[in-house]
Amino acid sequence: MKEFGYQQRWPQEGEPVCIMCGRFGEYVCDATDKDVCSLECKGIHLAKIGQEKNAQQWAEYHQFYSPVPEVCSTISLIFY
Repeated sequence: MKEFGYQQRWPQEGEPVCIMCGRFGEYVCDATDKDVCSLECKGIHLAKIGQEKNAQQWAEYHQFYSPVPEVCSTISLIFY
């Protein structure tokens, strides 16, 4: 399983789409039956709906270990 959303490819037509970031929804969240692309998006999704037991810990982890969203968007625009 991919750890971060930026590691996942963009979906092709007809493929599942991640509920959080719009990338290829390769996995299905067992708690909500929604498509997600990574552990990062699964954690954010569960925290958003209040099912993540350690939502604060996840938020702190996400803040320090995931790339800045603006940088990801710029990189995506350059390469896609």
